[in-house]
Amino acid sequence: MLKIVEDARIAIHEGKLRCWDRDGMPIHGGVPLEKQRRVDPRITDEAGNDWLKANGYLWIWSHGSAPLTRQPFAVKEKAPAAWIALARQRAVELFKERMDRDLYPNQNVIGDRIADEFREAGIHGKSGKPLSGGYIKRHAITGIFSSKPPRQPTATVKGK
Repeated sequence: MLKIVEDARIAIHEGKLRCWDRDGMPIHGGVPLEKQRRVDPRITDEAGNDWLKANGYLWIWSHGSAPLTRQPFAVKEKAPAAWIALARQRAVELFKERMDRDLYPNQNVIGDRIADEFREAGIHGKSGKPLSGGYIKRHAITGIFSSKPPRQPTATVKGK
């Protein structure tokens, strides 16, 4: 943070950072380093943020309790890939189709079947490569099961 302060003082000296005096009048040109304590140049949030951004700093200029605060890295929200919805829909269809015939396939078999169908249809992943059955299983079919429903007890009397 001291480097930012020193860089800001040099930018004020060179006139690269817009600043104003105590009365709100803009200071044109630079303010020599030795006079900066007497003149006390003021910097607005907008001017400070513009200067920080132009110099590649990940900080936000703000007046108040903390003059400089670290700007968090921008986190981009990931939009779910289009193939995931298609794979989920197809997995539910395959599970229902198999369960109607009293077959209970595992997720690996369904993932491989969907991967084959996607290859035939030309649906690929983000990198342009065909999707594998394991990748489809991990990213799209999680939470979809074909396990048999639990059996109900047939005994009418419990215990001995």
